[in-house]
Amino acid sequence: MRDLEVAGSNPAPGTTDEPPTLRFLFLENLSPSCSQIYSSPSLSVSPFLQGFLQPCRCIHPHFRISGVVCILKCFSGFFNKQPPAGLNIDSSLKLIIKEIREMDKDKRVIKRVRRIIKKVKFSYVLFSGGKDSLTVLSLVKKACDSLQLELEAIHVDTTIAIPENLEYVKRICRQLGVKLNVARPTMTFFELALRKGFPTFRRRWCCEYLKLRPVQEFLKNKPASRVVFDGTRAEESLRRKSIQFREWKNFLNCYLYHPILDWAAQDVNNYIAKEKLPINPLYSKGFKRAAECWCGLYKSVEEFRLLRQHYPEMFNKLLNLENSMRNGGSFLFIHGKRIYLRDL
Repeated sequence: MRDLEVAGSNPAPGTTDEPPTLRFLFLENLSPSCSQIYSSPSLSVSPFLQGFLQPCRCIHPHFRISGVVCILKCFSGFFNKQPPAGLNIDSSLKLIIKEIREMDKDKRVIKRVRRIIKKVKFSYVLFSGGKDSLTVLSLVKKACDSLQLELEAIHVDTTIAIPENLEYVKRICRQLGVKLNVARPTMTFFELALRKGFPTFRRRWCCEYLKLRPVQEFLKNKPASRVVFDGTRAEESLRRKSIQFREWKNFLNCYLYHPILDWAAQDVNNYIAKEKLPINPLYSKGFKRAAECWCGLYKSVEEFRLLRQHYPEMFNKLLNLENSMRNGGSFLFIHGKRIYLRDL
């Protein structure tokens, strides 16, 4: 149980009376039945007044859009008389929602992950080498360690990644004591590109052949009692804002969980700093992502220029592939216009 004092409304004009103070008690071990948001985890909250201690509010700090306070209708008659003057319970709760959402955010994730991994035999984290998946790898590892369970990481070698990225992934897994599994496609990106042309937003074959199928093949003969975690965050795109914390994925034949779905980028940076986790050295060179796939989609002219500056051998390899395309395809296609690497 945890308490937090919150002042009530400001004193009335012309008075010097201090507003009453309301102490909220967070009854973390209770799981009240919320009549409004059934699927969202909640904290029970009870105003401690007149010696009564019963949950009469639900706070949903994990709710994706904003913190939500729900009145538990079964306790609508909680107060046997009016609350003290100047004390507005609902507005006070709303004032502390943000603080509640930030309070021990990593511990709440670990607690949720513990409930999940207790029910399965095998737990996996998709680890690309980026900050988000690094954070999830660390959080899930802590949850597994607390239950003395094993954790494995899956990294997909897309065959078109900066070599330094895989070296970093191996180093982190050794440091955290996590078994690493490297999955690879049956055909390289270069072989597929010569057959299919460069991927486009209408024909995104790269994701299926270079990422999804290798993971599917790796998990194909694994026991069915398993779960997979990744570092997806809702604020990264409009599409991701609509996804749920848990998704059934046919290609995995199991549930895929997004433990930090409601985290902001600053939350990730704060956690990494607090845990002193080494970040991918590619970030210090100006790359925005771990750069595990250079198929051209979601890449910019500036990023390819960075690649040429820091990894000229890989850049030339991509340039040679582009020059070999019979249909005149280019890695970059921006605003309806082809942009060739040779022109950068």
